[in-house]
Amino acid sequence: MKEDIDEKDELIGEKDQKSYELKKKNQELEKFKFVLDYKIKELKKQIEPREAEIASMKEQIKDMDLELERFHKQNAMLEGTIQDMRNKVATSQAEVLEQRTRMGSKLSTIHKIQHDLHLLADVIQDPKRLRECVKALYEEHVGTAHIEEVTMDADIHEEYRRQKEYLEVTVEELKRKLASHAARAAARNREAMQENVGLIKEIKELRRQIKEQRSRQQQEKIDKARDLDKELRQSLSARRSESSPERLREKEEALAGNRAYMAELRAELAQIDSELNRVGSPPP
Repeated sequence: MKEDIDEKDELIGEKDQKSYELKKKNQELEKFKFVLDYKIKELKKQIEPREAEIASMKEQIKDMDLELERFHKQNAMLEGTIQDMRNKVATSQAEVLEQRTRMGSKLSTIHKIQHDLHLLADVIQDPKRLRECVKALYEEHVGTAHIEEVTMDADIHEEYRRQKEYLEVTVEELKRKLASHAARAAARNREAMQENVGLIKEIKELRRQIKEQRSRQQQEKIDKARDLDKELRQSLSARRSESSPERLREKEEALAGNRAYMAELRAELAQIDSELNRVGSPPP
């Protein structure tokens, strides 16, 4: 009986020991749980901003997907527009090529007509042949061909109207400028003419003074020559009887030279008078 009690006491002691150890482990686990709870709370605090950032980035990605889809649609539309433009360019190039071909043909026809018209100059004096040649030229280049009626596009007509209005305004402006310039030029010409009239009067007065001065100088020379001739005549007549033939011949030669000098002076005076009269006349 005692042995049973001892065994039970021993068993109870072991159980108490185990219970104590379990309590101790529970306390340690409680501490560890507290630490883990704290760490979990800290991690949640760190995760919440990240989740908000992830949600924001998801919204941005969604917006970018929508924008990318819109860009794809715009690219598809632009590719269609580009293809249409390429088709229009190809059509325009074909039309331009056709127009150039037609223009070349028409220019060739025009050159041929011009050549044929130049050939008509040979028969221009013969009306009958001229009529026949013109008729043959008409039948050759026109004949029964259908003449196309040229219609002007509305845009071309509007552009022509704008160009015409612009040119009319430009012409009016140029006319006004020309009138203003002509008025200023006329005023300058009148001033120049008045100034020229004054200068011409001054020139005439100066020429008259120069003419009078030259006339006085020439007259003085002529008077001196006459006086010298008179003195020589008197001296010759006074000394003719008493002078030798050689001396008389020298006096006569001197008298002839003096007369020739006077004739030169008279001719020079006449030439100066003529020049003065010609220069003094008003310009045309």
